[in-house]
Amino acid sequence: MTRSAADLETRCPDIPAEFVREFEARMEPEYFDRFDGPRRAEHVRALHAVSPQHPVDVLVAEGGGRIECTVAGYDAPGVFSLITGVLASLDFDILSGDVFTYRRQSEESSAPRRVPAGRKRRGGATRAARRRILDHFSGETNSLMEFDLWAGEVRRRMEWMFGHLEDGGRRAADEVRQQVNEWVTGALRRRKRSAQPPMYPVDIELSPGERATELRLVSQDTPAFLYAVSTALTMQRVSIEHVDIRTSPEGRIEDVLRVTDRAGRPIREDSRLNRLRLSVILTKQFTYHLDRAPDPYTALVRFEQIAENLFGGEAPGGEWAQRLSDPRSMQNLARVLGTSDYLWEDVIRLHYESLAPVLEPWKHMDGPEPGDCESRLRAAMEDAGSFEEKAERLNRFKDRELFDADLRHILHGELDVRKLSASLTPLAEAIVKLATETARDELTRRHGTPRTVGGLEVPCAVFGLGKMGGRAIGYASDIELLFLYSDRGRTDGEDPRPNAEFFNELVDLACGMIRTKREGIFEIDLRLRPHGQSGPKAVSLESFCRYYGPGGTAHAYERLALVRLRAVAGERELGAQVERLRDEFVYHAGAIDPGELRELRKKQFEQKCRPGCMNAKFSPGGLVDLEYTVQLLQVAAGVRDSNMRTPYLHRALDALRDSGELSASEHQNLAEAYRFFRALINGLRMLRGSARDLYLPEQDSPEFGHLARRMGYRSEAGLEAADRLTVDVERHSARVRHFVEVHLGREALPVPTSGTLADLILDGDSPEEVRRAILGKYRFTDPDRAFLNLQRLAGAGGRREIFFELVTLAGDVLRREPDPDRALNNWERFLDAAGGDPCEHYAMLFAQPQRLRFMLGIFSRSQFLAEGLIRSPEELEHVTSPEILYRRRDTAEMAEDVRTRLERAEEGQKGAVLYDFRFREILRIGTRDMILGVPVKDVTRDLSMLADAVIRTALEEEDRAGEDFAVFALGKLGGRELNYSSDIDLLAVCDPSRPGAESREPGEYEKILTRLRAKLGAHPGCGYVYRVDLRLRPHGRSGPVVPTRDGLLQYYRNAAALWERQSLLKLRCVAGSAALGREVEAAVRDILLEPVAEKERVFAEIEKMRGPRTSEDEDGFDIKQGRGGIRDIEFLAQGLQLVHAPDCPDLPDGNTRNALEKLAAHGLLDRNEAATLQSDYAFLRRAEHYLQILEDRQIHRLPENRDQLASFARCLLGADAAVEDLIRELNRIRHRVTESYQRHIYS
Repeated sequence: MTRSAADLETRCPDIPAEFVREFEARMEPEYFDRFDGPRRAEHVRALHAVSPQHPVDVLVAEGGGRIECTVAGYDAPGVFSLITGVLASLDFDILSGDVFTYRRQSEESSAPRRVPAGRKRRGGATRAARRRILDHFSGETNSLMEFDLWAGEVRRRMEWMFGHLEDGGRRAADEVRQQVNEWVTGALRRRKRSAQPPMYPVDIELSPGERATELRLVSQDTPAFLYAVSTALTMQRVSIEHVDIRTSPEGRIEDVLRVTDRAGRPIREDSRLNRLRLSVILTKQFTYHLDRAPDPYTALVRFEQIAENLFGGEAPGGEWAQRLSDPRSMQNLARVLGTSDYLWEDVIRLHYESLAPVLEPWKHMDGPEPGDCESRLRAAMEDAGSFEEKAERLNRFKDRELFDADLRHILHGELDVRKLSASLTPLAEAIVKLATETARDELTRRHGTPRTVGGLEVPCAVFGLGKMGGRAIGYASDIELLFLYSDRGRTDGEDPRPNAEFFNELVDLACGMIRTKREGIFEIDLRLRPHGQSGPKAVSLESFCRYYGPGGTAHAYERLALVRLRAVAGERELGAQVERLRDEFVYHAGAIDPGELRELRKKQFEQKCRPGCMNAKFSPGGLVDLEYTVQLLQVAAGVRDSNMRTPYLHRALDALRDSGELSASEHQNLAEAYRFFRALINGLRMLRGSARDLYLPEQDSPEFGHLARRMGYRSEAGLEAADRLTVDVERHSARVRHFVEVHLGREALPVPTSGTLADLILDGDSPEEVRRAILGKYRFTDPDRAFLNLQRLAGAGGRREIFFELVTLAGDVLRREPDPDRALNNWERFLDAAGGDPCEHYAMLFAQPQRLRFMLGIFSRSQFLAEGLIRSPEELEHVTSPEILYRRRDTAEMAEDVRTRLERAEEGQKGAVLYDFRFREILRIGTRDMILGVPVKDVTRDLSMLADAVIRTALEEEDRAGEDFAVFALGKLGGRELNYSSDIDLLAVCDPSRPGAESREPGEYEKILTRLRAKLGAHPGCGYVYRVDLRLRPHGRSGPVVPTRDGLLQYYRNAAALWERQSLLKLRCVAGSAALGREVEAAVRDILLEPVAEKERVFAEIEKMRGPRTSEDEDGFDIKQGRGGIRDIEFLAQGLQLVHAPDCPDLPDGNTRNALEKLAAHGLLDRNEAATLQSDYAFLRRAEHYLQILEDRQIHRLPENRDQLASFARCLLGADAAVEDLIRELNRIRHRVTESYQRHIYS
């Protein structure tokens, strides 16, 4: 097929000729062999639509069992990889495709016109100077979503991606790559089976050419294959110029890519070619296992760095080849590389040999016995000479042991944090012990032995506090220590020192031996010593007793910290003595002042917590509240019960349970909460590589998902890993707050009114101020009723416990809903109406949170639909089923469904059957509209097809075989633009001249129509199926109810007013004789093509028919009749059609959106103006839909009540929208529509 700019210019008269000629000149020759003239014209239009403000145009079409997707946009580094990633993330299997990039202009330099990283694009290069891409793909998808929804999601993701790339900067590009990678790995998780597929080999041929290097790939297809390959090339800084994608029916890939370096030159060097080959092979294999990585994108980047540095351009051989060919090795590697910044930065990146245990999953991964840690460390340091060498060996041992322990914890996700502590605490103890001994030996060599005034050797002991004292060391924990010596005196060496100076120097030397690579990771913390940082680092026994003993100045918090004090190194006798003294100082009445502790807790909260952020340790209900309260109970009960005097929190909980201070369930809940918060803090430290930053990421952020997966959460049974973590965070923190409130009073919390809905379920007697504060965060406007709803939903006993688990998910949905009050109230009413076991209902919603979202969305947004569900609770399962919601039902399918129901119904029940069927379908369509965001054009089409199906089957009941009778729709139904509460304008036509008509009795046509109207009308106990309006027939109410075919056409040719001719634009046969329907439609089209009065008169009549616009104030805008409303757009389109139809035979179209498109195609409207009108029309129609479906009433005016208007704004614009946002958007639309109307009609 030859190229022809002239042909393209003819096909695209509205596109500048210079743009068409540039397209013809810069597109590869193969392009013109692949696509015919109409396709080329479509592509030119798409590419011309691309601009810095609209950097991509996506064409998606369905046909012939395939989906065709074409992406037109600006070129950017790695953009092909991102495009294929988006498609893979939406389960699109690419079976064939052609990818083209504008050739570089000869006048350009050898470097491509790409924006350097970090530079903004907007306002930079001209449109002509930038290279464009045209990527065409053909394939299929196994997504549950119907095509239009799926195509809309493709466009949304592509537009987000290209928009961010257009904003420029490395950060934006990294954000895009990370997000696309998240989408891809999410799809991989959905598609993976329990059994691992083989890791298919990839055959690669590389052939340098004159302008590019050809890369030919042959392999078996696997999910995200093209994404993996192109990602590897992107990371090798390769530019993909052209791709030819072909897949055999057996799933064998034979793809050809033409690539260059970033300067546009072919790649020729053998070393570079080898690196490309290796990168593609390894990355393709590794990508398939990215779903095992908590942070998939980070894992992928690190893997590329390892492959590049470890193998250069040479294929791995020997052990490495065996390791990398094992799927388990790749899974382990993905998990490790995507889990810990600390392991990567401080170990793996510097020592790739450390990966051996990761890549050898067949080896035993259990760690050494905790008890032999000290002996192994002594062996490692045994023959070390100098002090520095001993320190070096100690730290090398520490780092290796930390790495192994962390590795075991990462790879064995089922390991409890207590097991991690069981391996890390003995390591910390051994390090502290050996460092202290080594430091004392060194100082004794320098200064002699410290002695008392009486000449006795002075003992020293080291105590653990906090996590160290409680044997609860975790990932990246610091080590809290207290150094204590027994007596004053001096050393006996040649360079003597006072004992205080000697032991202070010992602390510095011992702590200095323990070197940390990152802040907080096994970092020594001495701040819990007497007088804190202003006190001596080594404390004498006398000072310890004065500070903590009776009358001492220790703060309540410092005394409480002694609960965890435990001797870990030094002389045992001194250690035991201090532990006995601690018991005397702490475990007696009045030892701890609760008021002091409350004040400190408030300061902690103020200093360490940020508004709106959860701190796992210091936020109300966090780890600190749990630990403080348990320790306070220990102190109170420990006065009389020595079993309470333990530094170990788990043992303390057991003792409190055994003594009756805690119930068995309370004990279990607190033990679970303690394990959870420790695991959460471990996960945060892995996530951030810091022991200090313990803020949870935002719930909707990728980082939150990474944290959940780091902690071992998995997406299953419809609940995402991040959702499971959210539930546990709120569940455990609520239990801790409740624990504090029960034992210490709510005033012991740093913010007494803190909490979530889960708190209100745990405590059904919460104070009013607490209830109002909590419910206010969820935007409830009637907190008293909402609290009552919650308590009734929760019930008692086991039901309350199950609802407690569910309420976190429900709260997350409710806070995003436009009217949470309505949603919660309707949920309670629904549950009462449903009967049955509420626990089963809650368990179903927890296992299928999407159903919960759909259900509460319906209850929040439409009282009409909510009432229907309350009336028929069994419909909930149907309407919230993805198989129902994501699939389109056409007229034929719905008609067959109605037909079957009518056949089974008694004669007197058929009207009710029609009503119930219509409601069921309205429920489905409304849910798709409000919850899934189905495009307005699809909603109006679905509503119209539903009406068509009901009318058709209802008429069949009255006139099964009549070929002389047909029913036509006008108005909204005729244009396939029906609303939820629209009347339906019908016109019945008969043709007595047709065979069979002679058997009709006089008046039979009218009787058929009367019975049809009755069947579609109101029914006792139900309501209207449809309100039928017959007034649009010739002569209106004074004319025959059922005009004849000839009489109808004669009237419209000779006697009809202009407004009646206008109404014919929407005439469409919906039931009865299809042949008669086609005849009338064809004749009406001919009438519309006949010239009418001059344009000015038509427009004057249109304006007259448009009638006066409704009066309105700012908040009382009438969506339909108001200035710049729906009616203005419809009359504008209809007026232009009436005037220009005689010259444009294909112009008449009853659908407003289609009419605007045709007017633009004929040059009667500017394309941009037509597109804006289409968008504004869709927005106004959606607003009209939401107003009407609320209560199933024909409402067009915005609510006057401010709360209702705010709810409507959130419904229409999103959870965070305000009334002002809605008014601002409506005013912009009104202004644009009014300008267009005045320009074309009013003027």
